[in-house]
Amino acid sequence: REKARRKRTERERLAKEQHAATYVQARFKAFLVRRRKQHAAATIIQKWVRGYLVRTQIQRHNAAVTIQRHVAGLIVRRRLKKMIKASKTIQQRVRGNQSRKFMKCHFIGATNAAQVLQNCARMWKAKKKAKALRAEKEYQEAMNRAARRLQAAFRGKMGRRKAGGVRDLFMIMQQESAAATRL
Repeated sequence: REKARRKRTERERLAKEQHAATYVQARFKAFLVRRRKQHAAATIIQKWVRGYLVRTQIQRHNAAVTIQRHVAGLIVRRRLKKMIKASKTIQQRVRGNQSRKFMKCHFIGATNAAQVLQNCARMWKAKKKAKALRAEKEYQEAMNRAARRLQAAFRGKMGRRKAGGVRDLFMIMQQESAAATRL
């Protein structure tokens, strides 16, 4: 009996131990499941918080970059404005020098051109005058030639008239001379 009781007690104790072990294991497994769920929830929360922090950091970074970009643009525009003003001043001076140089050369060229035109006009006028004088001289020479021809023709006619009587006389003398030599 004692043995049976011990066995029963032993069985009850083993059952209690097994029940306790099962209970502990179940509690531990539940703890692990809860821990995994909490870990998963913590991971999700961390993911959200880190995403929020990263987005916030990116927004701040983008805001800083935008501010830097605007300030850099402002600085560059100011520099560009100064450079444009300086380049305009340089261009004004260079163009002024070029214009003065051009006008000086143009004035010299215009003066030379005016002189050439004046020389051409004077030469044309002189040629016109010389041509008129030449034409007048040729006209006078033609008139003199014509007068000489007329005089020569007139003198020739007068000479022939005068010579006609001499010729007739000469012919008569020749005939007489020929007749005298025939005899």
